[in-house]
Amino acid sequence: GGAAEALGAVPDGVIEIHEGAARFEVDVRAGQKTGFFLDQRPNRALVAAHAAGATVLNLFAYTGGFSVHAALGGAQRVTSVDLSAPAVAAIGRNLARSGVDPAGHEQVAIDAFAFLEQAAAQGRRWDVVIVDPPSFAPSEQARAKALRAYARLNELALAVVEPQGLLASASCSSHVSEADLLAVLAQASARSGRPLRLRFIGGAGSDHPVLPGFPEGRYLSFLLAAAA
Repeated sequence: GGAAEALGAVPDGVIEIHEGAARFEVDVRAGQKTGFFLDQRPNRALVAAHAAGATVLNLFAYTGGFSVHAALGGAQRVTSVDLSAPAVAAIGRNLARSGVDPAGHEQVAIDAFAFLEQAAAQGRRWDVVIVDPPSFAPSEQARAKALRAYARLNELALAVVEPQGLLASASCSSHVSEADLLAVLAQASARSGRPLRLRFIGGAGSDHPVLPGFPEGRYLSFLLAAAA
């Protein structure tokens, strides 16, 4: 990758950041994307606004951005899934930092695809399911394979959404457009026989402006849909 420029001193070790009432530990040097996905800030707030009294499943949870906000939004129980055991351990600490008892929620270190297959077989369902995977399409050459993976993932996720529940789906690759993600949801809906109604179409927050001459900067797509 290219060189990074630091404006000011880069802290060593873990720092704490505040996002509304939420508190997160962030490893600026070693964490993914400087330790926290700031671009999803408005989408975390949106999920929190729909979380009161709900059961919530957060897939590819990393250190629990969506999970903590859902819990603070009044979620009955949040299940957080990530392949990284250290990331999953951090979710519990971030819940506690934010004044939420981690014991009232579930954190699981497992592959998201495997978790969804197991959950469907067990008949588990959630009111709100969040699908926020890493980029499946780092290049244009990987796009076709990525779209198949997104389609499979969203189909599996839709299978564990409660009737009248919500599916929040994101893609963080400039090679997968908003239209592509909409098509993925349409495909998942058709295959599962469950109609979806779009409630929100968005992307990164306004603090992530896009330059007209650099459309690749509009890399994040975020959709919220209600499932029949």
